[in-house]
Amino acid sequence: MGSDLYAQASALLTACEQILGARCPEVTFVSPSLPVFDCCPFLSVHVPSLGEAFTQPTQGGLVTGHRNKFGRVNLTALVVTIVRCDQETPSGALPDVPAKEATAAEVMEDVWTLWNGLYRKLDDGTLFRDCGERYFEGARVINSSGGCVGYNLAFRVSLPGYDPGP
Repeated sequence: MGSDLYAQASALLTACEQILGARCPEVTFVSPSLPVFDCCPFLSVHVPSLGEAFTQPTQGGLVTGHRNKFGRVNLTALVVTIVRCDQETPSGALPDVPAKEATAAEVMEDVWTLWNGLYRKLDDGTLFRDCGERYFEGARVINSSGGCVGYNLAFRVSLPGYDPGP
């Protein structure tokens, strides 16, 4: 089942590369965890968590103990990370405002391009086609870290994989 998970992460990365086109950073990869912000620019996809969706009509405190009666839906989180180089400012110095604004324009163009392109691919069914449930959780800024700044775009999708057996 891990290959299914990797295949979804890889397909999401490929979709992002296509959407960004010539704007896509040269370094792109599926990461085994949250990528380290020490080398930018880059585009990555990672899987931060796996969980279950509620499947019982009434959600009581013992719901997880009864999933075998109501079925199980695996929910996988996938996160796209895109970062660009930020303008480092020495401690106590004022930032180079035009350089900061140029970086802001670049990362905002990245996230807006990905936001709209990924939404279109979700809407037309070309992204996460084999997933029963697809949620676009939104985009969150990555504060300047290690000289990188950018955005995370988060998704949750359902993947088959639980086989209760005979």
